[in-house]
Amino acid sequence: DDLLTTLGVAPAQGRLFAPGETNANGPALAIVSHELWQGALGGRPILGQTIDIDGVRREVIGVMPPKVDVMDNHVEVWLPVGLDPANRDNRGRHFLYLIGRLRDGVTPAAAQAELATLLPQWGERTG
Repeated sequence: DDLLTTLGVAPAQGRLFAPGETNANGPALAIVSHELWQGALGGRPILGQTIDIDGVRREVIGVMPPKVDVMDNHVEVWLPVGLDPANRDNRGRHFLYLIGRLRDGVTPAAAQAELATLLPQWGERTG
């Protein structure tokens, strides 16, 4: 639920996911891109409405500003990831990418050096 906030992105309309809404068995929600909203959804009032995404009815809680994307993937819909923090088997799936933002004053080289010291201990810290 912190991805877009971490990246400094706010929706043009509506809101982002709230803490807990991205957990397993959370509500069926969606945030749509400006482009999807204007194109396939016709630019009609959409907040609070439901749309079908892969056979699941989801309430639209936000519309992103134009051209917002993550990792140049042409993202049209943001959905809750639905991970169960109690299920430690999720850690071996390797389908998520790490995205972060450097704190003011931290150089990429300093962040890389810190990351290099943390990675060898990763299994110990998460196991």
